[in-house]
Amino acid sequence: MTQGDGLEIALWAKNLLQKKYAVIAIAQPQNASDVPTFIANVAAGDDRNFFLTATYSF
Repeated sequence: MTQGDGLEIALWAKNLLQKKYAVIAIAQPQNASDVPTFIANVAAGDDRNFFLTATYSF
């Protein structure tokens, strides 16, 4: 067993540049008809997020 270094603090971010992106896209068929038509369903990714993580070793 070793002695820890104490407190470690980290600041980190996701999507720092505020990019627009899709996490999932599905083409769903619309009502049954002679001509196939599709509706696109797209889920957008998360906005910019900042996080603070603290770890203590003893």
